[in-house]
Order: sequence, then structure tokens, then C-alpha cells
Amino acid sequence: MKQIEWGHEVIEAEVQTRIRKKLLRKFWLKVGAVTLIALILAIRLFGGELAQKLLHWPWNFGMDPNCLYRPHYAEPVNTGPNERLLEIMYEAADDVEDSFKFDTDILKCNTADQVFQITCATADELKSRYPELFWISGVEPVLTMSEDGTEICRTTTVNFQRVKEFAHMPAKKMYRELKQEAKRLLDGAPKHGSDFDKALYVHDQLVQLITYDVPGSESQEYQLCHTVYGALAEHSAVCMGYSVTYQYLMRELGVKCVYAHGDIKVSAAELLLSKLTMKDNGHAWNWIELDGESYWVDVTWDDPLDENWQEIGGAVSHEYCFVDDDKIFESRSPDDACKELPACRSMKLNKQLMEADSQVAAQ
Repeated sequence: MKQIEWGHEVIEAEVQTRIRKKLLRKFWLKVGAVTLIALILAIRLFGGELAQKLLHWPWNFGMDPNCLYRPHYAEPVNTGPNERLLEIMYEAADDVEDSFKFDTDILKCNTADQVFQITCATADELKSRYPELFWISGVEPVLTMSEDGTEICRTTTVNFQRVKEFAHMPAKKMYRELKQEAKRLLDGAPKHGSDFDKALYVHDQLVQLITYDVPGSESQEYQLCHTVYGALAEHSAVCMGYSVTYQYLMRELGVKCVYAHGDIKVSAAELLLSKLTMKDNGHAWNWIELDGESYWVDVTWDDPLDENWQEIGGAVSHEYCFVDDDKIFESRSPDDACKELPACRSMKLNKQLMEADSQVAAQ
């Protein structure tokens, strides 16, 4: 009996073992199937980024994230602004951070020199696209690399450089003030209006809000009157301040608008005098796109001023609001960047505005 009982116990134990193995196999098959489906979905959604992470998988298992490695991307590498880096850079700048870090691989380049070029080009794009970041003059990439620069750090640190004239100012507090003033102005914009309605609203609001800063225009130093902060928070600006502020506010409203610059046309005698007195004949205005059509806008010259650039009050002028090339370039010469902008060939919106102004004046 004892042997028979023992035999039954052995058989029962063997059966239980086989059942457990079968269940375990089924479990792992299910886990494998779920993992495979998740991996396929991840590759479809995050293919490029996931591939880079998989290439660097040891990083996530205890290896030094700052170790050097040698990337192998196809040449020639695009050393212009990088859109992903621009997003990261703007997020850090918008939080008024002193520095930030990013994954060097997003640049898809091979050498430290290329990392430096792309980062600096992206910083230039940051300043051009986001003029509200008035305190930033540039960036300083901090690169770890091999002697020949072909092995680079997986993580790049970037320090923001401040405009020297504003280095002592509380940038974070001032940026909050700028944002608050911008919100107050934009809250009054026609929410369901056309791009034309929005552009005209901002034009008129800035003309009424800003006082032209005569001392600032005569100074050789870069001052707040050249910035979005000066225009919105201090209500004082020169032509650059008017223009970068118009660009910023139109971007916030989803309208394509670009800063433009050139020199005012003067007589030979005036040009000689300006050179002798080191007076700057530079001027700034804007290019804007409305309903697929290109126009020029000069908010500064639509502010009612006398010949000495003093405020004289009165109705907002629209003489330089939504004008064509012929109108804008009869008084100024564009710089190279301005020449690359699409041509402006229509005066139809300006004629509508000027006719409406004439009717109001006649009443």
C-alpha cells in the first residue's frame, strides 16, 4: 500500500508540474504578444526617436550619460537652425532659465564643430522669431569632445548670454510684465474677425499706446526702447520697438508677420551730415501676409508725430498700413534680408482705409 500511495503522489506531482509549465508557457506567450504589439505601435508613433534610444540602450542601464560616442550621419549635414532644438531652446528661454541641456543626437550631426554651428544658428532663429525674449543676446554651447572633435558628448549644455545693457535687470519679473501687457492688449482683439481685422486692431492699438522715444533714437546704446518690453510695459519705443512688438503680437494672433529693416533715403547733403555726426539712418517696419497677399506696415510712421518726432496726437494715420513695394520703397532702401521677402503688389486694403479715414475727417 505504501508503495502504491507513493506512486500516486509521484504521478500527481508530475501532472501538476506539467500543468504549471503549460500555464507558464501560455503566460509568456501572452506577455510576448502584448510586448510585440506595444513595440509595433511605438515604432509607428515614435520610430525615429525610438531607434535612437535603442541605439543608446546601455545609457539607460547604468552607463554614464555623458560618455563620448562617434555618430555616423550622412554628409553633408544641415548646419542651419534645428526646429526640435528651437522648441527646447524656446521652452527654456520662456521660463527665463540661465541654461538647458538637450540630446545631441537630435541635431543628426557628426562633429563638435557641427553641434556648435547648429546651436548658434538656432539661437539666431530664436532671436529672430521670438523678439519678446528681449534679454537674450546669444548662446554659449558647452561641448565635451575628443581631441579631434569627432567623438562628442551625448548631452550638450547651453548657457544663455544676456544683452550686456540688461544684465543687471530682473528679466523674469520684466518678462511677466511684458506678457501681462500683451494679454491685456490681445484680449481686445476681434476673436472672430479676419486676419485683416486683427492686424488693423493691433496697428491702431500700438499707435495709441506707444510714445516715440526721441532720446532713445539719438543714443548709440541699445536700450529698452528697442524692445517689446519698452513698447508694451513702458509705452516708449523707437522704430525697432514698434516693429518687433507688432511682429510678436501678430504671431500670437496666428498671423504671419516679419521684422524688416533698411535705411531712410536722404539727400546727399543729409547723408554727409549724418556720417559726420554718426547719425543712424536705419529704420524698421514690417512685412505681413493677409489672405495670401503680401503687404508692408510701418506702425512708427503712422503714429502722428511732428518733424522733430514729437507726439502731436490726433487720429491714427493709415498712410503706411498695408501698402505695396512702390509706396514703401519711395522713402527707404531695404537691407538684404528685407529683399528676400515676397514682393508686395497690392494697395487695395490701404485704399479702403484711406477712404474711410477721409470720410471720418469730413464729418
